[in-house]
Amino acid sequence: MIAQKQTLQKRFPVFTGLALFICFALFPLFLIDAALSRVLQIQYEKNLDRAGKQLDSALNTLEKYSSDSHFAHLLLKDTFQKALNSDTPKAELHNQLQQLKQQHPGMFFFIVWDESGSIIREATDETAFAYILREVYKLLHDLAENCRRYYPGAPEKIAGIDRRLKLVRHYIGRIVSQNWLQRPLQSERKASTIIAEASGKKNQFWYAVDQRITMLAFIHSDFFVGNPGLKYAIKRLQADNPALQAGFTRYPIDPETIFLPDKEAEPADIAIAVSRFENLYPGNLLRHKGKLLSYRYINPDIRAFCYLPEQMLPDVAQRKMELAIQLLLLLGILIFLAWLASKKHQITHVPAQIKLSALFLYAGGIPLLIIFIIGADYLQQKRHELIYAGQSHGLEQLRQIDDGFVDYLASSAEKIRKLLQNHIDKDLPLEQQKNSIAQLRAKLGREFEPGSMMLFDTNGRNHIGTEDNMPFPDPAAISQVSKDTLEFLNKSNTFNFSLSKISRPVAIDFGYRSQFISNFSVGSHETYAFFGSTGRPEQYRLSGMFFLFWRTEDLQRKYLELTMHAKPLMTAHFPESDLFLKTKTRPDRQFGDLLHKASSLLIVRSSEVSDLESNYTAAAMRGNHLNKSCLGIRIPLQQIDKEMQQHYQRFAVLAMLFLFFCGGGIIMMRQRLLEPLKQFKEAIEAIGQRNFRYRLQHTGNNEFGQLSRALDHTLENLSELEVARIVQENILPGREYRQNQLELLATLIQMSHIGGDYYDYFAVNPEISGVFIGDVSGHGISSALVMAMARSAMIFENLTEPDQTHLMHTMNDVIYQMRKSGSKDYMSGLSFFINSRTGEYSLVNAGHCPPILIRKAAEKAELQKCSGLYFGFREEFEAQPLHGKMEPGDFMVLYTDSWVESTAKGGIPFGFARFEQALLNCCNNDLAIFSRQMYATIENWEEERADDMTLLLIKFGENNGC
Repeated sequence: MIAQKQTLQKRFPVFTGLALFICFALFPLFLIDAALSRVLQIQYEKNLDRAGKQLDSALNTLEKYSSDSHFAHLLLKDTFQKALNSDTPKAELHNQLQQLKQQHPGMFFFIVWDESGSIIREATDETAFAYILREVYKLLHDLAENCRRYYPGAPEKIAGIDRRLKLVRHYIGRIVSQNWLQRPLQSERKASTIIAEASGKKNQFWYAVDQRITMLAFIHSDFFVGNPGLKYAIKRLQADNPALQAGFTRYPIDPETIFLPDKEAEPADIAIAVSRFENLYPGNLLRHKGKLLSYRYINPDIRAFCYLPEQMLPDVAQRKMELAIQLLLLLGILIFLAWLASKKHQITHVPAQIKLSALFLYAGGIPLLIIFIIGADYLQQKRHELIYAGQSHGLEQLRQIDDGFVDYLASSAEKIRKLLQNHIDKDLPLEQQKNSIAQLRAKLGREFEPGSMMLFDTNGRNHIGTEDNMPFPDPAAISQVSKDTLEFLNKSNTFNFSLSKISRPVAIDFGYRSQFISNFSVGSHETYAFFGSTGRPEQYRLSGMFFLFWRTEDLQRKYLELTMHAKPLMTAHFPESDLFLKTKTRPDRQFGDLLHKASSLLIVRSSEVSDLESNYTAAAMRGNHLNKSCLGIRIPLQQIDKEMQQHYQRFAVLAMLFLFFCGGGIIMMRQRLLEPLKQFKEAIEAIGQRNFRYRLQHTGNNEFGQLSRALDHTLENLSELEVARIVQENILPGREYRQNQLELLATLIQMSHIGGDYYDYFAVNPEISGVFIGDVSGHGISSALVMAMARSAMIFENLTEPDQTHLMHTMNDVIYQMRKSGSKDYMSGLSFFINSRTGEYSLVNAGHCPPILIRKAAEKAELQKCSGLYFGFREEFEAQPLHGKMEPGDFMVLYTDSWVESTAKGGIPFGFARFEQALLNCCNNDLAIFSRQMYATIENWEEERADDMTLLLIKFGENNGC
């Protein structure tokens, strides 16, 4: 049972320490780790998204320059544009062309005209074919005007285009196609140079037209060898961002075919990473060999890639380790500063106020951490939900616009039918209604902007001019269709009527098509068409057929302009022409790229796009009914941030309420806990200052009230003890004593204010001195009483010339009577009588520590062994005196047992051997130095002082010693 109790007592501190560690260290660290992980994860996701956008932008640049013909166009267009932006465009163009030739020797030669069509000779490389060059100049201007009017161009509308092209073909290129002539004039993504010859210095050509300058450039086939566009893009990307590395490889993937300026990268590692993407790697970012890599399929032969160093995007674990190291360094600095402050201000313990404040901080901080963790997750998720909801709402608006196009076509068809009925008389021939037809044409042109407008009679004659019509459909073909259809519809019996293949679909579906604006394909061209008729169909007397045609993209653009003109956050992109709604320039780059992606991905979202003014979230979709367009919408993040601000405020209010109640609890606890502790501290300080009249003000029946009353009672007792202490201090003689050749120094350090060590010295006669040292068991009042009785006996003996043996008997009688009366204390003692002239001495020991004699001649310490029982053990005192003689320079050391019983941290006692060696090491003729060195030695040894400590140093002889 005893063993079990001892085991539990040993285990209890371990369990307590473990519980404190879990509650006050492990659990808070776990919460801090969770909170830090969440914050770092959010930051990591943002950085990863930012890096992904950066890599995606780089891949867009590589894709943009992957077409060498497009790269040549961009290079030449940039040169031409710099000249136009100059105050002296002709001179600047000459300088720009010279620089281009130096950068690419033998790859270009140029022909440049001024505003009048004359050759600018200093900028032109060939002037021999003046007539041909003049015709080329005219053709280029007509092509530019045609493209502006009929974008993306209708060269067949140019008068004599076939003849004119045949005239200059030998000069500009034998394999030039009429359909390619306007490629340099297209929008950003569609523009390119024109293939002119199979190879050689006129392999491709490019031109630009302005009112001030016209330029024609021929490009050598060698320029297009080795993917110059991709290499230029890679060089440009590295110049803009040295940390980003880009390259490309051919397919099938082989390390030998990888082009990568980064010399530190291993081509084999890049090949492995690209192969993973080829094998349908899920995602657009790949971590591989310290790189964050992205990939893009360019064409069947080329794969592009780019990457950032992975250390630019440290993961959560790495970042946590860095922060932990920084935190440990900060804590180390704070601990060091606290240690310095404690040394400077002699602070030996942590004040209770700080401990309680830490406890309150823990009690309030843990819930705050939990609120922070939950709140961070909730707010992040809520932001994503709001962004997704905003995007979804925006996409729904775009779908409504897309669906509204059907209603727009139907309503437009109804308006056109009414205009046709209002302007064309059903009973008059068309040739008699020229004014009405002209008015109809003007009104339809203003309101509906058709590409082509035709009105045919039964003979196939068109009564609306075709000079402004788009090049398709062919009026001759439509004329024949109209003639056949009118003949078919005016027949009451069509059973045996034969229609041509081209007329049959129109004639059969005419009744349905006349109700709507519907799709109508003309060869490779897609159009919207409205079919109408004049006359009286119910009487089989149709007088004419009416047609309106729109390019599919043009009509969709017109509808979107009407719908989106008051919605600046919406726009549309037309992938086939690479034009944007209302303008031929791209909007901001990020939003433009998003719209471009929608053409192939149907629906795309972006959490954040930026322009010069603000940040947005965006979504885009490929049109369903608006099949030639991609619709996009931007949602200002300010709206989402405003709503998020409300959530932040709610959490702030929640945290403030919690802090308010926590602060109120702290204030209440301060009144109930810290104030009493403050009074207790003042009471303890009063005790330290021996102000035992101090009384506590705390009242009540709780623990603090009971403790206050106990402290007040203790102060009353201490007041009485203070009187006893003063009496005791007056009992002890002074520290120093001299007689003839004898010198004595006494030092007493008490464990408590009222100790049990006692010493005395006196002159027996002019030659003999007596010294007494004693040690009462215990401390406090009882030991002080025993010591007082011993002092009384000593005074009584000194009334006459004392005898050593009689003195010891008297002391024994006094202590024996006290123990007989019930006292449990006992006392050891030793008397030392010495002739201060001759050095002869006598020792009588009553259970005290044997004195030590330090011999000068031998330089050694001799233990003076003389036995005897301590005072009060028996009624009769029995002890044999020990006689000896001190030589000049010798020391006699009397001491209490606390010197040899003092223990170090491991429980090792100081012992007699160490004590004797310490005496030899510290021995000094100056007894004050001797004493200080001894106390310094024992202080360095002992862990904690548990008893009074007395040391009497007796020196015999003058000017002698160690």
